[in-house]
Amino acid sequence: MEKSKVNSILSTAFTWAVLGLMFMKEPVPSILLGIGAGVAMFARYARRYHDLLIRGVGFGVASLAFLLYTGSHWYKWFFAGITAWVAVSYVLAYLLRAMFDNDFIERKFLAFLLVGAVFSFLLAYPNPRGALRFLLLLTMSGLILYLAYAVSTYISTHLGKKSRVEPLPLPSGSVREDYYSRELRRVVEAFVEKGDKVPLTVFLIRNAPEGLAETQLREIVRPIVDYTPPSPSPLLPPWVVEKKLDDERLRRLEILRDTLRRLGFSGVDS
Repeated sequence: MEKSKVNSILSTAFTWAVLGLMFMKEPVPSILLGIGAGVAMFARYARRYHDLLIRGVGFGVASLAFLLYTGSHWYKWFFAGITAWVAVSYVLAYLLRAMFDNDFIERKFLAFLLVGAVFSFLLAYPNPRGALRFLLLLTMSGLILYLAYAVSTYISTHLGKKSRVEPLPLPSGSVREDYYSRELRRVVEAFVEKGDKVPLTVFLIRNAPEGLAETQLREIVRPIVDYTPPSPSPLLPPWVVEKKLDDERLRRLEILRDTLRRLGFSGVDS
């Protein structure tokens, strides 16, 4: 493993161990908390889907750290419960993927986390009636804030000037219908409209100007290769999602314009 990755894992483990020592003031639970955080960080460098199992182990160790803490505070049991819930959810997500090729738990992980947090809080809080009142108040406050946000974004989206993705200028004249132009049009549309960067990357590398050094080409196409479309929250109103997707198309268009200009492709304004 690269030295930078090892340093990142050790740094995370040390940070969480220090935080645990500051709040729990007990060495064994603090060290276990740091180990759990380090294992969870290691999952970032593990093979796909195996990272789920490793994260589960990391959160399991963290849950054990809270269980070994000798304090009697109610939040000890809350943190122990929620970390154990997350650990079990990650392990189940891995098993579901490995055995049935199903990613249901992984896709709905935030919902699983919310359910676990609610149950952990209800079980840990010393006054169940007070816990229910707190959750009800929290839910009502969240709904009011969400409705206010939804209404304000609806008004701003529909009253504001609607953005529009203008087509990228393509080579004009007698060559407009040649293979180069048709292929460029196809890969541009795939990237700008759908965020599919693979056809565009292949096209740019194949048609890069002669004499361009490999290091230069790598740096020029890096913004497209590194591009990852954001995942909108399922809690967002549809009109907000539509606005964010439209803004993302504009961002992809700007990335593409800049890349084509740097490569010197014909038909692209500078």
